[in-house]
Amino acid sequence: MNKCSIKSVLDQEIVHYFDGNNLISSKHLKVEVRKNDHSYKFKLPFELIDLFGFSRILRRLLRLDKCNIFPIDDEFKKLLIIRQKKVFVFDTKLKKFNFKFSLKQCRNVLHNSICKTECGKIFFGEYGANDMRDPVPIYKSEDLCESWEQINLFKKDEIKHIHNISYDKFTKSIWITTGDSDGECKIIRCDLSFETKDIYGDGTQTWRSCSLIFRENNIYWLMDSPNETSFFIEMNRKTGVIKKLQQLDGPVWYTKELSEGFILAGVSVEPGNAVKTSSAQLLYTNDLKKWHCLKSFAKDSLTMKFFKFGVISFSDGRQSMKDFYISGEALKDIDGKSINLSISIT
Repeated sequence: MNKCSIKSVLDQEIVHYFDGNNLISSKHLKVEVRKNDHSYKFKLPFELIDLFGFSRILRRLLRLDKCNIFPIDDEFKKLLIIRQKKVFVFDTKLKKFNFKFSLKQCRNVLHNSICKTECGKIFFGEYGANDMRDPVPIYKSEDLCESWEQINLFKKDEIKHIHNISYDKFTKSIWITTGDSDGECKIIRCDLSFETKDIYGDGTQTWRSCSLIFRENNIYWLMDSPNETSFFIEMNRKTGVIKKLQQLDGPVWYTKELSEGFILAGVSVEPGNAVKTSSAQLLYTNDLKKWHCLKSFAKDSLTMKFFKFGVISFSDGRQSMKDFYISGEALKDIDGKSINLSISIT
């Protein structure tokens, strides 16, 4: 028997990072950091559009809740912040924002899509509408985000945007996932200097993923396809051969591996012929063979065209079955809130 219990509800729109002791969360411009039983708050830089941020509904409509806050170092001395097309480094001691550069096509990137390697290199790629299919840049820093290099891996008309960049400890390389239309859905392995580039798949929806799960012999993903039936996929590293292991009720944006080896995933509610659920589903697996539903959250009544899809997201940081966070968007009871959960499996 599986039980998923709510430990507490946090009135914060996003929990960006949690590791059991330390936490970074935000609600519009207000950020709270808890570090070693000490907490402090600060505000993100104000933009003129933030005049409309007094209402949760307006924040949803204008995407004013969205940002990325990523700890650059273990001590939280500096935070990487991406919001409203601007990239900052925030010095937590001096309480000072250092502007780095502006993004070309997006306000921010997807959750869990900023990659940090074992040697401290940091990567992320742009996630925007990109209707003109302009080249999509990747950004790389090797000095704790003080300086940045733009990597032009994708040419015009090659992809729409980048979903995720992940570090693979087994091969000491990074993997990039892209979307969205047929021909644009790629899973790519690169070395850390981008001197090698191995492309997997044929660009179809089967290869459309926002999150990869690495094991020594295989790589796994859950498809992110609202218009074709999504599946849980296994790919053999040596042969590149894939298997469709399980059909899903809808697309999956985010996954989270817990310290015990359990893996979570969130099925999203969005428009599409292949979306078979009106509730976002929190799934788990303990064997990478079969996914089970722990909890579901109904989509709220506001139209998805303007007020967001129903999405469950996870925070960065090492978390356990007894203590982890999810954040909800456009879902009844948990929209704009973050929930501390625990799982018991008997």
